[in-house]
Amino acid sequence: MGGRDERAARRRTGHAFALAATALAGVRANAPWRRTRNGDRIMLMRKFTTLCDAAPQAPAVVDATGSLNYAALDRRANAVAAQLRAAGLGRGALVAVFMPRTAATLACMLGIMKAGAAYTVVEDEGASEEHCARLLAIGAELTLCEAARAETLRAAGIEAEIAATVELDEPAGLPALAPDDVAYVLFTSGSTGKPKGVSVTHGNIAHYTDAIASALGVNTPLRYAHVSTLAADLGNTSLLLSLATGGCLHLIDARLRKDPVALRDYLAEHRIEFIKITPTHWNAIASNLDADGLKDVRLRYLVLGGEPLTVAFARRILESGAVEVLSNHYGPTEATVGVCAWPMRSLADLDAIKSECVPV
Repeated sequence: MGGRDERAARRRTGHAFALAATALAGVRANAPWRRTRNGDRIMLMRKFTTLCDAAPQAPAVVDATGSLNYAALDRRANAVAAQLRAAGLGRGALVAVFMPRTAATLACMLGIMKAGAAYTVVEDEGASEEHCARLLAIGAELTLCEAARAETLRAAGIEAEIAATVELDEPAGLPALAPDDVAYVLFTSGSTGKPKGVSVTHGNIAHYTDAIASALGVNTPLRYAHVSTLAADLGNTSLLLSLATGGCLHLIDARLRKDPVALRDYLAEHRIEFIKITPTHWNAIASNLDADGLKDVRLRYLVLGGEPLTVAFARRILESGAVEVLSNHYGPTEATVGVCAWPMRSLADLDAIKSECVPV
């Protein structure tokens, strides 16, 4: 793509993003955004549907091959929901997604929730034998995959179907989701090596997205980068907030994630505003660059989690000028991604800390 085409594409994306912000403001002005009239929290899938109706052309997800707007992502999710309903799967079912980091994977996750089922993700990267063993241990009622993987999974004794990739209107008969319905199950290795499932409900997600948005001050659509595996929940801060607030989620592929300079360039070129990452990963980006290496990166929010954050490293980050708000975020998987956040907006916030590490 030539320079003129790239600039035109950026203008179109910027215009769609402005429309999303305007639509989101209108939605908030005309209805309570976080709670219903009876005080119940508004759940993620309802927010997503409202955003699809209000700003259908706004960019929703970007992967290595292209992008989908909210309307297209919603219609792809509808096709997956219809596929599951036809298979007799809905509330109470667990459906695995065995696919690479693509927009199609996100559509599967949303479609599974639309159908009332819960999703779990095993990323299609690395040795297929290990993935098959993990999927067998998880024991989902169905595994959605790409066409190239279906026979391999079936030969291993896994119930697998090729994920629907068409676009459909919302199918009839989808269940009304309740706060206690399970949205996803995240499997950890457990102390015995056998996968241990942690169930996260739609109510849990609603509480988490409301709380972290409030703690950080996120109230407009942003450009989010997702750089960790979809099989874990560290990146769910970006994923869930993006879907709940009309943002655009960039699913960074494996090559970029492992190349600090390429990742830096991507963050700058695509004007990423929000990223959740471990301190070690961010240090790999910062330490492999010269003094001016981060000059083109302008993050509104850098959320660090999964490891202790030292005050010295936090000071380096804020002094770089690449980050407006730095936050230390912590919480076990059982607490739905995280339960504590410590936002820092200036060096004065660090001066008040008396310990070696930033509190949570």
